Amino acid sequence: MRLVTAPVFWHNRQVMPADSAPEPTALEYAPSRGQRSRWPVTFGVLAIVFGVCGALYGAVQIISTKMMEGAYSELSALPEADQQTREMYEAMMKSQEKWTSASLLLNGILCLLGLSLLLSGILLLLRKPVASPLLQTWAYGKIATSTGATVVGLLQQREMANAMSASISSSLASSGSSSMASAYSAGVTAVYGAFAILGILWFAALPIVYLIWLNREIVKADLATWGRNADPQPAEA
Repeated sequence: MRLVTAPVFWHNRQVMPADSAPEPTALEYAPSRGQRSRWPVTFGVLAIVFGVCGALYGAVQIISTKMMEGAYSELSALPEADQQTREMYEAMMKSQEKWTSASLLLNGILCLLGLSLLLSGILLLLRKPVASPLLQTWAYGKIATSTGATVVGLLQQREMANAMSASISSSLASSGSSSMASAYSAGVTAVYGAFAILGILWFAALPIVYLIWLNREIVKADLATWGRNADPQPAEA
């Protein structure tokens, strides 16, 4: 018995090189015609939530700055306070007045940046091409403004700690324990310095995530498809 095999037409078969295989995430982030990416929903909702929180944070900081300025003024005028206490509150009031303008300016910018992030999140959900440059502008502004606000807060708290340590030094001078005041001032400065570093890292985390994500080549390819006449339809689940 003779075994007959079907002929194989190798000239009709195409062998694709290994480096031409499609990237696994290409369908998810940079879809082809008729398909739609899902990342704008995640990053859009995230931007809206943090935008609202950022705008409220800036507004609360503005209100609290004005309230603290009046509070120190009233404390320094208390008739039952002794001389050392009044001097301490007066020094703290001067420090508050010194940094009020800078604090109000930076917190006002933070409030506007929060509103900008909110708007960017809405535009991202609507898949508007302007969302990407607006988000990247927000990211750079957020990092710079948050760093400035943190440094101003650190300097202000340091001056207030020095005012408190001066009051403590006066009260402990008779007992020979004035070194406790300098140790207190150094400790407060170190604690606020550590929190300042953590604060800068915290405020910069989200902007850095957006900058890295929006500058990925595959995300840029997806952004390039936005705003066309034929908007891609959602892909079937």
